[in-house]
Amino acid sequence: MGLYSSSAPAVEKRDPAAEASSTLLAQMEMERGTGRFAAVGPRINIEREYRPQYTQLDNDMARAALYGTQGNNGMLALMAESGPELARINQAALSTQRAGDLADVSALAGSARTAYDQLNPEGAAMLKRINALRMEELENPYAMSASQRRGAEQNVRGAQGVRGMGMGPTDAFQEAMYLGDRQRGLYNERLQGAGQTIGMNQAFYGDPFQQILGRPSGSSAQGLYQQAASVGPDQVFDPYSSYFGNAYGFNANAQNASNIAQANNKAAITGALIGMGGQLGGAGIGAGGQMGAASIAKNCWVAREVFGQTNPEWLRFRTWLETRAPRWFFRLYNAHGEQFAAWVADKPILKRGLRRWMRARIAGLNNQNPVLP
Repeated sequence: MGLYSSSAPAVEKRDPAAEASSTLLAQMEMERGTGRFAAVGPRINIEREYRPQYTQLDNDMARAALYGTQGNNGMLALMAESGPELARINQAALSTQRAGDLADVSALAGSARTAYDQLNPEGAAMLKRINALRMEELENPYAMSASQRRGAEQNVRGAQGVRGMGMGPTDAFQEAMYLGDRQRGLYNERLQGAGQTIGMNQAFYGDPFQQILGRPSGSSAQGLYQQAASVGPDQVFDPYSSYFGNAYGFNANAQNASNIAQANNKAAITGALIGMGGQLGGAGIGAGGQMGAASIAKNCWVAREVFGQTNPEWLRFRTWLETRAPRWFFRLYNAHGEQFAAWVADKPILKRGLRRWMRARIAGLNNQNPVLP
């Protein structure tokens, strides 16, 4: 027999179909005023009698809350009286917060930028060079270098020559138009490059508002998309979806509780085994602990019994035993391991608990090859 019982509590399961059928039948009896509801009568008659009264009661209470009763002011009067003052207080608090945020960003943004420069000096130097080049381009975004102008002129003149056209007034006009188009293209390219450089700066240094205040300086397209995605049609009312979900959830919780009970039971078995081992060690270490320790350790009786002769995990456990196990446990294992292995041989539940405990010990050795001493 094992040290502890391994049986887990029975799993109680519910039948959603049977429960739904009973629920619907009871609801129909209530609606029609039959069966157990015969003394009450049809629900529609009760609704017809009492719902108008409740509706009127709700209207009277709402009117009293808004306009007040004799001797008491309503919410509208209170809002008219206190609204301007509340608005002033809120605006003052918002202004104070904004001023404090701007002051913090103004005081700390430079330090944050310097810190990034120090953390990545090569990237900062490259980014500064790119910024300088972009600023130089934007000073005259239409400007063309000598090589760019010469290339554009050669392109248009070569095209005209291929078509057998000379350098008349029309050809000069075509060349001027082409150069103008090329300059506008350079302008657009430089603006696009400037925008990309701004993005590079933001990616390198980050958002100072986010870094200092913990919130971004403005909304992003991704945030707007997520906000829009959260807006959708109202959920279709389904009185049975939550019911079935609860029933299935009950079944899952019952199964989980059973699994936990089994795990706790196995843990109790392992704990009892360790306790029994301590008692055996106190009685027998003095008498037989020094007897053939090295040769007994090589046999590793319990691990071979738990894992099986052909499973290499017993070798890993032996490596753990000889290199990482506490010395008291090492001596106890050597002194009583053979007897304990014989005792546990016909106890599969206890062996499963021991197997789990041993695997937890050798978890750090799983990527190492066992070394035979």
